Amino acid sequence: MVTVSETDGAAATQTTAASAGTEPETEADTETELRDELARLREQNRRLRAEYDAAQRRGYRRSALGMAALGVLALVGAAAFPVQATVLIALGGTGLFAAVLTYYLTPERFVAVPVGERINQAHTRTVANLVDELGLSDDRWYVPTPERPEYARLFIPQQAGTAPPTSAPDTLVISEDPDQRGLAIVPTGDGLYEYFLETVSGQPATEPVAIARQVADAVVESFELADAAGVDPDREGGRIAIQISEPVYGDLSDPDHPIISVLAVGVATGISEPVRVEVLDDEWSDGLVVLEF
Repeated sequence: MVTVSETDGAAATQTTAASAGTEPETEADTETELRDELARLREQNRRLRAEYDAAQRRGYRRSALGMAALGVLALVGAAAFPVQATVLIALGGTGLFAAVLTYYLTPERFVAVPVGERINQAHTRTVANLVDELGLSDDRWYVPTPERPEYARLFIPQQAGTAPPTSAPDTLVISEDPDQRGLAIVPTGDGLYEYFLETVSGQPATEPVAIARQVADAVVESFELADAAGVDPDREGGRIAIQISEPVYGDLSDPDHPIISVLAVGVATGISEPVRVEVLDDEWSDGLVVLEF
């Protein structure tokens, strides 16, 4: 029997590595390789994002070229068929106008839906944890700020059924009166409503139903946060029902959902009064939100 000690085995291994012309890999070499691999992955992600954005822009540009071609074809048809000239000229002008808008209003950057979804989930979990740990109610009040009329705050009272504050309070509302205790935070609708004010044509309405319809149109057409949002006022006044179809992010029952938040902020700032939000989540009222003021 021939016995080989651990020392002899290690020496043999080193001799074999040296004879093969290689050095044993050190921790520094491994770290260098990992850094190089990380750099390559980052470069690949950057390249893939650039290719994705370019593909999206090409899609917009192709749509613009298609509408321009239809517009030119309609104008040519107007010259060839004088009887239908009025209709064809209108169609051609519409096609060319839409082509110009599509071409020059192509977004420079596209954000994938999962990215926004995860950002919204983080905010939702934060608010939900605060509500649970502070023992707050399910009431949601969007209160306008007198010093900045275009902004509002989300106030969550400790006790349900209490009247909202006349103005947006500090973040943590600690009062001797239990009816005035609660949490006031900056809602997600604040930034969205600010963007709405930049894009709306003319001045926003000050009547609750009108401003609700303006913001609902922006939610669907400008923000693309839902497929549809229909506004139905209560005949007796003081309430607005909004039916929201296929929201992009989260569940409408989430605290401070972006769609509900911007609608409530818009109505609250438009009428300069607090607005209470109620989401009806039974099987007969899926996607129905009620704003009470």
